[in-house]
Amino acid sequence: MTDHETEDDAELDDEDELDEAIEAELAAERVEQAKAREAFADRSGIDAERWRAKLTAAKLPDEAISRLLSLSRPGARLIATPVTDSIPCGNSKLGGAPDLPQGSAWPSKGKRPLAFVLQLRLSDVSERVREALHLPAMGC
Repeated sequence: MTDHETEDDAELDDEDELDEAIEAELAAERVEQAKAREAFADRSGIDAERWRAKLTAAKLPDEAISRLLSLSRPGARLIATPVTDSIPCGNSKLGGAPDLPQGSAWPSKGKRPLAFVLQLRLSDVSERVREALHLPAMGC
């Protein structure tokens, strides 16, 4: 075996290790995304005591903590999942084209059409989140 062949083998080993590291990182990212989706489904309200403890640990003054907590509101985190197929009419989606009734005009400001950001099928949102955000169970 020549020195050249040994260097080539070492480079291949390095590439294999890099591929394995990338795969491990992607797998860890998928686990984190799954945890985030689970958290979205199970939590929606504001846990003031938990946030107070975190803000206190961050050494924020009591007045600032009280002010922040008085301004806080329930929220929801949207997690997009890329799709390759078309999305059926009425489903939730970020971007793309909205599902409008036949003959409906897209709203505009002056001559410029407004941007389409999100279409949300409310039945896709957990009941807990809908209640916290005061959303109806169905649209229209």
